[in-house]
Order: sequence, then structure tokens, then C-alpha cells
Amino acid sequence: MIVWLILGLASLAVGVVAGLLFRDIIAILVGAIIPWLGLLACVYGSEMWPIAMVFGGTFAGTVGGLTAGLVSHFAHSK
Repeated sequence: MIVWLILGLASLAVGVVAGLLFRDIIAILVGAIIPWLGLLACVYGSEMWPIAMVFGGTFAGTVGGLTAGLVSHFAHSK
């Protein structure tokens, strides 16, 4: 259970940074791709990595992308 918390907080942090550095769709893409690739780098050697990527990668990408989109919207709006 603690793994989901770590994955969620790390994705949240990446999303905040991506939202502050980039605008609009680029922020969302960067915020979603970086956590997904980070998780892929961690679990690639295991036997069950495709299943881990389906569940954990989807979770990480969704949290990172949504956070980046929200931060980008509020940080760059005038």
C-alpha cells in the first residue's frame, strides 16, 4: 500500500514541476510521460512488468498529467 503512496506523490511532484515549466498540452504530456517512463525503468526487469505498467503506469501517468494540467492552467492564466 505504501508503494501506491510513493508512486502517487512522485507523480504529483513531477506534475507540479512540469506545470510550472511548460504550458498547456506540453505540460500535460511531460507530466504524464515522465512518471510512466520512471516506473518503466524501475520494473522492466521483473517478470510481471507489463501488468505493473498497465496498472501502475496508468495511475502514474494520470496523476502526473492531471496535476500538470491544473498547475499549468492556474500558474499561466492571466
